[in-house]
Amino acid sequence: MEGSWWRPFWLAGLVGLVAGGLLSLMAWWVPGTLEGVAFLRPDLAGQVVTRLFLIALGLIVVMEMPFMIFVMVRLAREGSISGHLLVAMHGVYVAFPGVYALLGSTLTQQRWWAWPMLFLCFMRLVLSLLALAGVLRP
Repeated sequence: MEGSWWRPFWLAGLVGLVAGGLLSLMAWWVPGTLEGVAFLRPDLAGQVVTRLFLIALGLIVVMEMPFMIFVMVRLAREGSISGHLLVAMHGVYVAFPGVYALLGSTLTQQRWWAWPMLFLCFMRLVLSLLALAGVLRP
């Protein structure tokens, strides 16, 4: 892709960051209102089960990062996908830890979980922009 690709990816990443931030804020608010859904909270499932669930969820979020960056870089290089679809994929990729924030905090009632997921939204934005700019090689 030429130099004109930078701006749409940057804007899609910012939109994804805002969406992930809003989902993370919802993840902070929701545990107080949906207590009946939280079957993995420490007092019900036990501290160990709650921690193991959040660790597994966090590992999924982190482990999918290099795979998705590789896929986006490969698609960008090959040109086998439309530019608009690739930009949309980038925005969703950046925002998706917000979904994990909502899932983790709702099921475990652990509000603090929203903040690491928001941080991962930011990390995804930075790393994917660096990768797509050619700084990181797949």
